[in-house]
Amino acid sequence: MKKALLFVCLILSFLGSLKSQSQSPSFFANIFYADYICTQDSAYRLGCGITTRVKDGYVSFGYNNHISNSLNSFFCNKNFAITGYGDSFLWKGYEIFDANDCSGSLTKVQDCRGITAVEVNRPNIQRYAIAGAYSKAVFLATVDSIGNAISSTSYPFPHLTSPGKPLPSKPIIISSSVQNQYYICGSFESYMYILNVNLNGSIIWSKYYSSENGISPKDLIIDPYQNNKLVIVGSILDNANEKNAFFMRVDALNGTVVDNKLFGFNDNEEEFRSVIAGAYIEPNNSQGYVLAGYSETSSSSVGQGNAWVLKLDVTGNILWNRLLTPFSGTNTGCVDITQRLNTFNNYEYYALISASTGMQVAKLEDNGVPFQFFNPNGLDNEFTYQRMSSTCVPVNIDYVNTTSSWNLTGIQVYGTLFVYNTYANTNGSYCLGAYFNGKTNCSGTYNKIVTYQEGPQFLKQTSVGFFGSFDKCTNFLVTDSYAGIISAYQCGGLIPSGSNLRTAPNGDPLNLIEDEEKTAGVFPNPVITKTSVNYYSKDYSKVFIELLDITGRRIWSIEPTAKIEGTYSEEIDFENLQVKSGIYFVSTTVDGKASKVKLVYTK
Repeated sequence: MKKALLFVCLILSFLGSLKSQSQSPSFFANIFYADYICTQDSAYRLGCGITTRVKDGYVSFGYNNHISNSLNSFFCNKNFAITGYGDSFLWKGYEIFDANDCSGSLTKVQDCRGITAVEVNRPNIQRYAIAGAYSKAVFLATVDSIGNAISSTSYPFPHLTSPGKPLPSKPIIISSSVQNQYYICGSFESYMYILNVNLNGSIIWSKYYSSENGISPKDLIIDPYQNNKLVIVGSILDNANEKNAFFMRVDALNGTVVDNKLFGFNDNEEEFRSVIAGAYIEPNNSQGYVLAGYSETSSSSVGQGNAWVLKLDVTGNILWNRLLTPFSGTNTGCVDITQRLNTFNNYEYYALISASTGMQVAKLEDNGVPFQFFNPNGLDNEFTYQRMSSTCVPVNIDYVNTTSSWNLTGIQVYGTLFVYNTYANTNGSYCLGAYFNGKTNCSGTYNKIVTYQEGPQFLKQTSVGFFGSFDKCTNFLVTDSYAGIISAYQCGGLIPSGSNLRTAPNGDPLNLIEDEEKTAGVFPNPVITKTSVNYYSKDYSKVFIELLDITGRRIWSIEPTAKIEGTYSEEIDFENLQVKSGIYFVSTTVDGKASKVKLVYTK
């Protein structure tokens, strides 16, 4: 009875705090903790984190490696959960059921290996597409904006996992260039698979791939430079069981392998874990792909390698190649990487590193050198995030360019906490929102990377064969259940030396931003004399821009004439307006679609 009463009190307390937060949202909400009661199962993991673009807020997708049958654990018996904060608040747990040979009665899955998710721009129907895997199959599930499960389909592997073979990996899911189609990629035993499916679960095409002793994919993107191609990175085991990193392209229309390159050193272990399209501005740094992973030498202790970041040109040749040594602790390589156009009108990279001291983020210039590395008085180039001196494990990082009223613009870092905090026997996950220079006042330390050196090189071109395909199994179910979230903690505020300016106006990669994110941007911000409103307009769009004070009173407005499709700029001269220093808002409406940007004016 005491346990039940305590649980009810905790839930009521959490719901009360949520209500008060929703009534007065903070512009400086930049970190989110979600704690879960899970007394018997400490294997809770964060699958992925998303800063949503359809609805303001954070969303985390977590899963259990093993399901406990204990009755006194609120979170047990759940395969995965979605939790969120802000307008995207969700509180849902899910159970997975399947049947033998796609027939017979459904039984609960006991070995979910992990999930990833992608946001679907259909807010009134499907909101998230979720890919997961367990010993028998990979699956696709969709949920709506409040977390209700809409559809679920499984795609069985050719057989159950053989004894002594690794269990299936957590799959990757990305959106296709075809609306409402997705690619799912992962590993089964020594094979890699790719599925092209639609939101209804129908298979467009599917293939298994093999190479020597095994192939393990870690990331997948649509190739921005070659039409109808996919880029996959990960690791391959050769005949001597040596692990090398691979960069592969396949035909996105049928899965045929186009090319596959291996990178590494002999007697070393290497792996790519993340790949992004690398933009550029400087003429000596061409377009291509930026990859992140790890390199572990034969003399390294097991699990203690180097963070590895390199850039390839569009044909897969190395442009630059770096190994990073952190200021403190050991690291097991990069987990993820993202880029942004900085306020110096140049690109820079943020590499998320798994380290013994916590979640480390390395800030690199566009040539891969630690940011202002040679300047003793320069900005910090390495940031470590922990909570209460507890080591946190990184999951993914992204740069979000949005006009959200929740102030989500900046570097978003997601990770998982493995220690007990706040309540007895709890662990959980969190989203940390850093600013453009990587700084936040929430559990952060700021150092300078000790050194960097040349990384592993290109090894050889290798062949990858493909065989077989998947079948669809509809006798499969993902169903809603109680999630067990009991508390959310918010840490906010600005560091004076931080910068949350938007990207430079003449280089904003608008073609890489979804339509709902294209409306407008303002630079510079804060403003001393003048600022520019930069917006994207389609053919003969109706455009209206206005400047409002904090009470909503209109200070200035303009209605530009109709133009052909493109990016345009309108200047606001604050000196001519003769207004006081303070907070203002720029409201931009393009074809009835409005966005609002908070602006700070300082004389």
